[in-house]
Amino acid sequence: MTETAVRPTEAPAPGQKTKVEKAQNYLGVVSTSIGVVGALGTAFVWLATTYFTGELAISPDKPVEEMMVKVIDSRGHQQIYYTRYVSLMPGDYHIEYGVADKKPTVHADAHVNVWQRTIIPYVVPEELAKKEEAPTNKKWWQFWRKGNGPEAGAK
Repeated sequence: MTETAVRPTEAPAPGQKTKVEKAQNYLGVVSTSIGVVGALGTAFVWLATTYFTGELAISPDKPVEEMMVKVIDSRGHQQIYYTRYVSLMPGDYHIEYGVADKKPTVHADAHVNVWQRTIIPYVVPEELAKKEEAPTNKKWWQFWRKGNGPEAGAK
């Protein structure tokens, strides 16, 4: 059997810290600073995405029910919005827009600036424009009637 030499542990002088205590204090400072840096980074990103944006607005010439705007940035990231107004970070974008779930769509390139609205005109094809419905003569409680005239419910 081999013998190993074991040194007895030396007690530190009064007022001095052991290696374990020093490491524990060091790791406590590091873990606290990581949390503080993470919180500051989160606050910075939130401020940047909330206040340093521009707006992209699609302006149709006829009323439409719902717009679809597909935004592709220079890195190839794609986002789809179902509204006419989109808040974006400043930069250059490729935009595909039109009436939602219908063809044809229009392609355009747009530059978005900080705190400014970029307006893109949209000429709506006649077949995609929202049709005005004729007013009905039904009262709200006459849901069983299927027509507009007085003869609609007289069956």
